[in-house]
Amino acid sequence: MNTDIAIIGIGAAGLAAAITAHDAGASVVVLEKSPESSAGGNTRVSGQVWFSPEDIELAQVHLQALCGDYPVADALAATWAEETSRNTDWVAARAAEVRGTVEFDQVDPYDGDGTDLTRKSYGEMGANVNGEGSEYEFPEVVGNECGVEFNFIGPDQGHSRLWKTLKASLDRRQITVLYETRAVALRRRGDEVVGVDCVGADGTELTIEAAKATILASGGFAGNPAMTREFLRLPEATPWGSPGNTGDGIKMAQQLGAGLSHPYNYMAIPGLRIPTLGVGDYGQPADGRFIAVGADGRRFADELAESRHGKTPTRGGFDFSPGVPMWIVFDEEARQAGPLVAPRSAYAAGWAKQVEGYEWSADNSVEIERGWIKRADTLTELAELLGIDPGGLQREVERYNDAARAGVDSDFGRPGATLKAIERGPFYGYAWGQVLITTLGGVSKDERARALDLDGRPIPRLYCAGDTATTYSWCLSGGMGLGDAMAFGRVAAREAAALQPLGEAAPVGGAVA
Repeated sequence: MNTDIAIIGIGAAGLAAAITAHDAGASVVVLEKSPESSAGGNTRVSGQVWFSPEDIELAQVHLQALCGDYPVADALAATWAEETSRNTDWVAARAAEVRGTVEFDQVDPYDGDGTDLTRKSYGEMGANVNGEGSEYEFPEVVGNECGVEFNFIGPDQGHSRLWKTLKASLDRRQITVLYETRAVALRRRGDEVVGVDCVGADGTELTIEAAKATILASGGFAGNPAMTREFLRLPEATPWGSPGNTGDGIKMAQQLGAGLSHPYNYMAIPGLRIPTLGVGDYGQPADGRFIAVGADGRRFADELAESRHGKTPTRGGFDFSPGVPMWIVFDEEARQAGPLVAPRSAYAAGWAKQVEGYEWSADNSVEIERGWIKRADTLTELAELLGIDPGGLQREVERYNDAARAGVDSDFGRPGATLKAIERGPFYGYAWGQVLITTLGGVSKDERARALDLDGRPIPRLYCAGDTATTYSWCLSGGMGLGDAMAFGRVAAREAAALQPLGEAAPVGGAVA
């Protein structure tokens, strides 16, 4: 099959790239390894929020400040600031194109026509992330006044509204999408990338010959245990989003000599594994009625310390939250206080809710019965089930209960009002699922979204965007992930569409594992 531009992935980056390339006059083929029923990557199940700053110069300063000790190239930061500032206008135009044609899911309370865009600050959203009256997730980081950061379709977040809007815009253009088609190798002629080798669901081999360029928009690697162990030091990571994010684009680019940028970075959330689905979901016992302990049974931090998209303020800076293995312990009173995972009606996001349709039981009994949460009559028995130190846990719970009765956490400064004694059996616990919203490192790119080799030189006719090649080397706030994906999807498409086409590509080399 021949095309001008081959795009791998149909999340925000792939959709933005495909729409932009098509509108620039290029022919486009999109490859998506998932079936249509579950396609869309992390974008489909995200909060549907995007970043679109109003002050471009301040936005560039703010990005570098968020990167901290891991700055990105100034030219890359400048393009990021300029292009993300165009996000809301671009989404609004796409929404206007598909007015009244987008069907949202049956639990979506929104009855609009898909064109109503909401712009709010964190303060307006009611989030209290850094004390009373905070209006932004990183208010202490220079440049935070760069603009309104919470943008979404309709009255609230989630419900796949952004993804469905962009997907409808793509469908309106009749752009070819090959579902259940897995890219396995990038094809080269000399130094130039000239297409993609693929395998269909039935094992049929297919070659896409791209006369202008190939764009990698296939997501990160949260669903690849080998990569999360190697790069993130998380031995049991679980994706919150698409389990299909297995680093395919990153690995294919590496086979051609691509360099990596900040592959150590990720966003994690407190949560549990859902073994039958291969993903996890955000959750913890209601009302803070729990403690988090290490393998020695001891607490190691304030369990309710704020997490800002995977980073927590600590020691004068920010670090991974929690970043280490831990086990959650609670009692019968906490079990009865409510579900550990909120229902879709409260927050319609995450793979388990949005794609699999899994609803957590109101009293956690179903999940306990399935063994996802361990139950025991005593703390010692619970510790043995969890594989942690029984004596350490028993002593720690006694110490914590003393603190709860006194209303003072002298160890970690957890607010006294949140200290709830753990004393009513039976007792419950589970290992933190190392649940990843996404990984934040991948293929090195420049300000033109070109994939770079190990020496920082562009790999001809290969571009990248989204979680395959995020801009963020350390911190980021809500909406910045999708904002970056749409921005560099458009940049990649414009650059690729402007290239002179090659002649017919000849096959070179073998498939990449």
